Amino acid sequence: MVLYVSQTFQSDVPLAAPMSCCCNCGSTTQVNPISTDLRRMPMLGLAGAEIRFEFPFPYCDRCAVTARRLRPTALGVVAVTCLLSIVLGMGFLFLGPQLPEETVTMLVAPAVVLLSFGLVLAFYGLRRRAPGQTSYYQPVRLGRTTHRWPANITKLELRFTNRAYASIFASENQQAVVAGQLKVSAA
Repeated sequence: MVLYVSQTFQSDVPLAAPMSCCCNCGSTTQVNPISTDLRRMPMLGLAGAEIRFEFPFPYCDRCAVTARRLRPTALGVVAVTCLLSIVLGMGFLFLGPQLPEETVTMLVAPAVVLLSFGLVLAFYGLRRRAPGQTSYYQPVRLGRTTHRWPANITKLELRFTNRAYASIFASENQQAVVAGQLKVSAA
């Protein structure tokens, strides 16, 4: 069971997202702020709660769809592989040739799982960024966070795929960086 906790960033220094250029491609035309839902699940969700942080980052019209594309997680890849394995296995059992149970258990089942895993990896591997973009998925990642009870984030790390925007963001939020409440890095 995954526990979802809505968390706020508690800081004496307000964060500001520079709106001068797109945080993904760096374009300066038609840039609008879009609330980006950043998530991180410690230890594959087996311990602790999913950490969420929402902040408006600037996106051009072409990159706006990347604001909502979450990166695939290991747990997500495993879940999709299991579901695809079940579907392919059931399809083989209903539509495939009649084979002895030992053959199905020892050869067909592992082949179905490996085929499913390969298809899932190919699906995610073929997702490529458009020319000029720095990421197909969200161009900002939530790194390490420090919390104070009940669940307020007191320190956070943001990782940007666009190095130029990362430096602009860091200089705009220099006060929070110096105070140790924010760490900005390039992913």
